[in-house]
Amino acid sequence: MGDFNFHQTRATFGTWLMEIALSVGDTVSAIAFVRDAMLHKDEATTFRYINFLKRTKAKAETANAFSEAFTGVRLRPADDA
Repeated sequence: MGDFNFHQTRATFGTWLMEIALSVGDTVSAIAFVRDAMLHKDEATTFRYINFLKRTKAKAETANAFSEAFTGVRLRPADDA
């Protein structure tokens, strides 16, 4: 419990919740749902979760493309594993 940080746990929850909300609905509804769940006063705070998800996806895709080009090894999609 020494490394436990409430705000990091809260941010992880918000990110996962946003990812799920976006997978089942439109962006406007997802923002409203997560904003209410996280008790955010401003939607701009909630929108940061969408930006984080976009950046994370872009970073992963870039790293995978580099690895494939560098090693010549193509990664299998997660659902094929």
